[in-house]
Amino acid sequence: TFADQVNNNPESGFDVALSRLGNFLGAERVSLTRIEAFDGQYSIVAMWPNAAEPEDGLNPWNYSEVLVGQTMFCTDGMTSGAVKGQGIDPEFGTQWIRIPIFQSGKVSFCLGVDWVKESNKRDLSFLLQILEPAARLIQSVLQSRQINGILHTMSRSDRLTGLANRSVVLDHLEKATARARRNSTIVALIHMNIDRFKTINDALGYLNGDYLLKAVAKRIVDMFRETDLVARVGNDDFVVLVEDIDSFESLQHSSHRIISEFEAPIFIGGQNVHVQLSQGVVVYKQELRDTAEDLLRNAEIAMKTAKSVGGNQVRYFAPDMNTSTKRRLSLEHDLHRALNREEFQVHYQPQLCLASGVVRGAESLIRWPHPELGMLPPSEFLWIAEETGMIVPLSEWILDQVCNATMHWHRTVSEDFQVAINVSPRWFDFPGFPDVVEKVIGRVDLPPSCLEFEITEDVVLSNTDTTGPLLAHLTDLGVKLTLDDFGTGYSSLSYLRNIPVNALKIDRSFVSGLETRQTDAAIILALITLCNELDMEIVAEGVETVEQLRFLQKHGCHLAQGYHVGKPQPREMLDTTIRSFLKTA
Repeated sequence: TFADQVNNNPESGFDVALSRLGNFLGAERVSLTRIEAFDGQYSIVAMWPNAAEPEDGLNPWNYSEVLVGQTMFCTDGMTSGAVKGQGIDPEFGTQWIRIPIFQSGKVSFCLGVDWVKESNKRDLSFLLQILEPAARLIQSVLQSRQINGILHTMSRSDRLTGLANRSVVLDHLEKATARARRNSTIVALIHMNIDRFKTINDALGYLNGDYLLKAVAKRIVDMFRETDLVARVGNDDFVVLVEDIDSFESLQHSSHRIISEFEAPIFIGGQNVHVQLSQGVVVYKQELRDTAEDLLRNAEIAMKTAKSVGGNQVRYFAPDMNTSTKRRLSLEHDLHRALNREEFQVHYQPQLCLASGVVRGAESLIRWPHPELGMLPPSEFLWIAEETGMIVPLSEWILDQVCNATMHWHRTVSEDFQVAINVSPRWFDFPGFPDVVEKVIGRVDLPPSCLEFEITEDVVLSNTDTTGPLLAHLTDLGVKLTLDDFGTGYSSLSYLRNIPVNALKIDRSFVSGLETRQTDAAIILALITLCNELDMEIVAEGVETVEQLRFLQKHGCHLAQGYHVGKPQPREMLDTTIRSFLKTA
């Protein structure tokens, strides 16, 4: 029986029992979670199949009726009670059951069962007649002291990596700061988050994502002392508590060592995966008397600041970061509203054909006329959209706007007029991305060759196994592909051999140095020669002077864009800019 299985082998009995229950019910996931004392905090006691914990699907705090002792279930999208927060079903499936389990007269655990959309619909009312007695059995088993002792140990460690968890970090922080006050020593907390983990996880699959988390955990543990506490405090969040630090320089060395250690790829799922970490560091200051919760929160704020400036960086907490965090939360809220109201605008920066002297294309750039903050550039909000997933619907809206505008110029300017769209890593990895592209260009009746996608090395490196076929799919559709910011990253020539790129874009940092650095001029000349040999177009961005334009024109660069040619501008203004160049050509 369920109870016998757990009592005979307490440490693994729950996992075995849940697996048998899941197989019997034909479920895709069965879970037993413990409800912690703090709002929103929970720990997974057992889960089948054993995997990294989802972000929200198993959080019992999302089920308000469960917290007060009532069973909740959802079938065909209809929930038996309101779900706290977003008011949506767990993303894992549309049929689910959540049963509260009591201990000492209060709800302390939650038994959950999930079925995915593709499964046959089940009579959940009937299944509850099986599950509720099972929940009562679990409840009786949990009364034993042996089980409670094991649960206490499990509640203080992360099931996937074996590292300490958040509650352990808070306990150790309280003691560490007390020792620091007593001995006048330095204590610091380093909060790390894997950049673009969701993109990597989606590309590799969740099982490989779990292996990656374990590999990252091991690499972090190996580079710190045994006396330093390494913990996993979120899905892809790790912290290190470092005591008895010799100097601030020593702390800096530790942070920079993390960056250098992760330059080596991790071999997962038959391929090398490049992992980068954003780090936030907080140093305990006796005069501030910050609590453990304060320190953990401040380290996270510093980490998010590092992520907001591009990731793979270190930021030390400063009080003004709290203001930045509040602004970020406010912008995230406003982004949701702006998407619903279509508050955004697409501006177009003209691209000049250096052989003919006419505007032959443009790059599309998003702008946000915020009702209170004025016109916001992409750097202010796109990283938030990328982090929250709003970049996908926003990118699809941009695609629709660009295709309509490009069709206008295709008819009025030139059949070869093309417009480029920047492709974010998350949009690129979104399932069905090429299908969406095909649908939109088909609806507008736009020739695919008039549409160009600019991709960066980050996109190419995100998953080398899937990137090639996906780019080939886009090429088969007839759209053009440009490798953006070439020369600033790895810039491996193997990309040009292995992926179907139509053009290279020279980064503005090389163009700006044309008149002062001979090496930049030499690099540009080499790239122009390379592209000519490979029958590829080459585009120079950031052209701001007539001397830069003349150099590029003299040496055979195909297209140029920058403030000297024209600033990003609304669609109607670009019509005027196109006509002005036609008159002088």
